[in-house]
Amino acid sequence: MEEPQNVLRTLSRIGDRSTSDVVVRLQTQEGRDDWVYCHSVILIEKSKYFADRLSENWSTCQILDSRNCVEVYCQECDFDHHVTVLRLFYVSMDSSVTDMWNGVRNALGVLRVAVELRCPQITATCVDYVEAVP
Repeated sequence: MEEPQNVLRTLSRIGDRSTSDVVVRLQTQEGRDDWVYCHSVILIEKSKYFADRLSENWSTCQILDSRNCVEVYCQECDFDHHVTVLRLFYVSMDSSVTDMWNGVRNALGVLRVAVELRCPQITATCVDYVEAVP
């Protein structure tokens, strides 16, 4: 029988309000503010930053529907890269993911955010992609 965490991981989709237990609130100084509905089990597994933020050592705010909320501040130029990294948490990191990089510039932006959020798997995949580009 599969463990409940494995079942949740398999069935979870980013943005799924019905199953999410965490809201990642991305904010910029310019006023951009986006709420991304996520799952703590996935955030903790994929990112040491989120593992720390969702641990008992950090206080997280709770929003009205009892979800934890983690606020992440970023530069406007990195906003889309943050969203991409959150989306990459929900896909298998195999060779087919190289289609998602959309060129070296985008891959470098994702790499910068992956390093910041301490995501070793995404970091390694970005580095592999950049090194393979002629």
